[in-house]
Amino acid sequence: MGDAYHHDRPALSRVEREISIETLVHASKLSVGKDEDLHHYLKRITHLTLNGNDKKAVKRMQNLYHCPNLKVLYMYDNEIEAIEGLDRVCQMTHLHLQNNLIAKMEQLDSLTLLEKLYLEGNRIERLEGLGNCVALQELHLSNQHLSPASTFSFEPSSIQALSRSLRVLNLASCRVTSLQALGFLRGLQILDLSKNLITGLEDVFSLVGSLSSLVELDLSQNPVTTQPKYREKVITFSSPKLALLDKKDIDANQRRMMQSHLAHKFR
Repeated sequence: MGDAYHHDRPALSRVEREISIETLVHASKLSVGKDEDLHHYLKRITHLTLNGNDKKAVKRMQNLYHCPNLKVLYMYDNEIEAIEGLDRVCQMTHLHLQNNLIAKMEQLDSLTLLEKLYLEGNRIERLEGLGNCVALQELHLSNQHLSPASTFSFEPSSIQALSRSLRVLNLASCRVTSLQALGFLRGLQILDLSKNLITGLEDVFSLVGSLSSLVELDLSQNPVTTQPKYREKVITFSSPKLALLDKKDIDANQRRMMQSHLAHKFR
């Protein structure tokens, strides 16, 4: 999903697709009932598919308030530059905005029921604007298109809001350098940090020690992985739940031996 068009490919001249009432009707799979009032029909819509294609692209998120019971919105592969128009769709649980031109995580305050947010392939360099998204379970932010001078950062209030609910976080290829904020995401089970700029082995030890629910961690293609005995050391400091490191299984017996050796060493 979401690979039909990508904004880093040679520019295609696409017609702007305006989100009108008619567009909303066509974007839903619901049938209009016989003699049903249009306003009533729009209120029944829970899913909308407004992803772009080779010929047309949405550039503005508008008129979504006509569908106040919207739960799932597909708007990937478009040319959207700003997240907007969501303040009256408070029932949203799934939002797909991957492969757009979005530079800032904003206007998400009303989405208190949001469970899954997809923002891969945009221009975002800061995790922010999620202070009210206390039900969010999955956040997908991989492959942000950032300048070589940029590094990814984290808003403390958003991290705090997600500390209990977030289970999956994908930050692959986002120019992440610091892991400090991520240690507060105590509920994390899957964390993808591959293809970043992480260098500090002590930071990795601290992270795996803090995230006791973590099952999968991917740090492949980071400078830190070239350090001597990187894998053995990370496994030693990890919790028993960590089962997959850099896409390779962790042997439970191997972990016990390493941890026993470490304990013996410091007696």
